[in-house]
Amino acid sequence: MIADLPCRGYGAATAVALRCRAVQWPWVLGAMVSVCRWLVLLAALLELGCSAAVVHGEFALHEVPPVATYAVVLPQTAWATAPLPAAPAVQPPAGQTSGFFGRLLGFRGGMAALEVGEPQGQHCASSLDHLRGVRLVLWVPRDRLAPVLTRPQRLRHPDGSGYDLAPGLPVGQAVADAPEPGQRYRPLATARFLTAAALPDSAVGLVYQPAPLPKAETSSQEQWIDGPTLPLGDGQLLRQPHHKDELWSDQVRPDPQDPAMVLVGLQDRCARFIVRVPAKSMGGALGGLLMAGLGSSKAQVRAQARLFWPDGSPAGHAVSDAWLGRALWGRPGLKCFAMAVFGRSRQGALAPKGLAPGELAVCAGVVDLLGN
Repeated sequence: MIADLPCRGYGAATAVALRCRAVQWPWVLGAMVSVCRWLVLLAALLELGCSAAVVHGEFALHEVPPVATYAVVLPQTAWATAPLPAAPAVQPPAGQTSGFFGRLLGFRGGMAALEVGEPQGQHCASSLDHLRGVRLVLWVPRDRLAPVLTRPQRLRHPDGSGYDLAPGLPVGQAVADAPEPGQRYRPLATARFLTAAALPDSAVGLVYQPAPLPKAETSSQEQWIDGPTLPLGDGQLLRQPHHKDELWSDQVRPDPQDPAMVLVGLQDRCARFIVRVPAKSMGGALGGLLMAGLGSSKAQVRAQARLFWPDGSPAGHAVSDAWLGRALWGRPGLKCFAMAVFGRSRQGALAPKGLAPGELAVCAGVVDLLGN
């Protein structure tokens, strides 16, 4: 039996894609694939002019970060399996208003390669952490990377209110100059709050390294029961329209300037705001939190299994025993599954043999399937 194994070319010198055809005898297939990969690597080096880069699968990456670096992708961006116009891609749900983050591997032309999946620490943007046990490499246009804070920011107003902001917090376009040179006012949107802040232009970029917020000065859990706006310096901290839950503080301390007022800390995923409010507006102590356990499906592939796209190119790997999705089709040596990239697909049950919107076909070697 004959198998087509795509080896994608690099630059004008290799504009026509290489295609390796090999008889599917294990030792012959392995040898032919190795030769093919070396040819593609050589073409990549020729294109780079021997400049520093790494190769992911069959694509040379430029501007490779020397340390773990992350980026946030703007909402409603298509995520593709390769930096090619015809590559399969998925679009987030129409109602998605926040961006997703991923670990930046590098760039190829106008495309950025991001590793997404298994949770990778605390970040400000939404994550694709429901892809439990796996990490995939997907591609987005470079111009769809969102501006974010690149270093922590801290401000205290004369009345004691203020904020601490973490790197990776998405920020909007500048709307006005601030009094301090080099700073401009930008809108901020966290999971629960909206406000504007004067931020240095030098602290805004497209990539970041995560850093924790400073710990609260005191420990307290009390309820704020007032209206939808909170005083923050000479401005306001607004609640997100979709956030209807009661607000709980992570610290409360007396205002040294006015005993009738208190300074209340409100912790969000990537920001801590301190607002100055009347002491009588505070409610009782928080009794406890109930966290519902997240269900999991039976694992389909073993840890460390290599994952592939249907054309045989590398898609990522499993970091633990993982469930990929609905079983689709198979090919010699591989089994493919429908993976819902942005969460469970409501239409998946209607497309048992094909892909529903928001799904990509991800494959694993038969030898790495559990239960075989």
